[in-house]
Amino acid sequence: MRTKHLKDPTGLLFKIIVKYQQKLSGLYWSRRMSFYLAIRGIQQGKKNRFFGKAFMRRHIHSTIKFGHGNTFRSTIPANIAGVSHRCIFGTVREGAVLEIGNNCGFSGVSIGAAGHVKIGNNVLIGADTFITDFDGHSSKPDLRHIPLQEWAPVEIKDNVFIGYNTSILKGVTIGENSVIGANSLVVKDIPDNVIAIGCPARVVAQLKPSDPNWNGNQDHS
Repeated sequence: MRTKHLKDPTGLLFKIIVKYQQKLSGLYWSRRMSFYLAIRGIQQGKKNRFFGKAFMRRHIHSTIKFGHGNTFRSTIPANIAGVSHRCIFGTVREGAVLEIGNNCGFSGVSIGAAGHVKIGNNVLIGADTFITDFDGHSSKPDLRHIPLQEWAPVEIKDNVFIGYNTSILKGVTIGENSVIGANSLVVKDIPDNVIAIGCPARVVAQLKPSDPNWNGNQDHS
């Protein structure tokens, strides 16, 4: 292994620099974001990691809460797919709830809640994905400039993997273990253990675990 590395000293040096750069960035932003969340009244668990500053907007008398061991990537080099903007999490009216479970990963993800958005455990959400439980504007021309308050809950269940640049709209539930392909638009429920892709997303395959004893509750922190 040492001989192999000596054949590419520049690559080895770059690998070491990136490793420690990421480590220091994670330590710095995780501590800073912990304080940032606390002063905004956002509930947080332990061992959440931040790479870059995420943006949080909690409406008065609403709830945003994070579980344990989640990772939030808000800088371009933090993900090989590239992140075009910071992670953004917000509630837009009183009584809204945005809750995230444990051991989830987010890269430049935007989530907005007017009612209730729930993310389960061990969920991976790809770069630049957008999730909302309400329509920002009406489809009716005469009402388009009036802020809407109608909403329908969104739930993403345990161990879901959502690909790059996906949009998930109001009223959608995505079942356990399912995969949503990149660049999809999800407007209807997706069942457990499937692959869905497209605009609008539709089921294209069934999933089975390679290990029959696997239960989907691994700790990735």
